[in-house]
Amino acid sequence: MFNLRPAATLVALAAALSSLPALAEEARYNQISLRAEVNQEVQRDLMLVTLYTEAQDSDPARLAAQITETLNKALGQARQVK
Repeated sequence: MFNLRPAATLVALAAALSSLPALAEEARYNQISLRAEVNQEVQRDLMLVTLYTEAQDSDPARLAAQITETLNKALGQARQVK
């Protein structure tokens, strides 16, 4: 009579080993992190703002242009708020 336990164990082990490369790969999708803060209006008209952006690229010039464009868009939107 044929014993199914070793065959089932072998199939389960093969399935587990074949799925390891999928678990080892990094996620390859866009990631966005948002943070918001609320403050109270005060009498003074001076505001300090810190802008931050993060990007990745193998070409430093293209990376600098991308970050500059992102920060300029953010500054443009901030200047429109009154």
